[in-house]
Amino acid sequence: MEIVKLIGVLIVIAGFILKLDTLAVVVTAGLATGLVAGVVYALLFDRILKRRFGDKRRKKEAN
Repeated sequence: MEIVKLIGVLIVIAGFILKLDTLAVVVTAGLATGLVAGVVYALLFDRILKRRFGDKRRKKEAN
C-alpha cells in the first residue's frame, strides 16, 4: 500500500503534461501526498503558504 503515497508524482506529471501553473501543481501534489501519507505536516504546510503569500500581498498593498 506504500505505492499510494506516490500520488504526488502522478499529479506533477499530469500537471506538467497539461501545462498547468507550476506552483499550483507542486503545492497540490505536496498536499495530496501529505494527506494520503497521513502526515499532519500537510496542514502546517498550508498555513505556512497562506502566511507567506499573505505577508507578501500585505506588503505590496502597503506600498
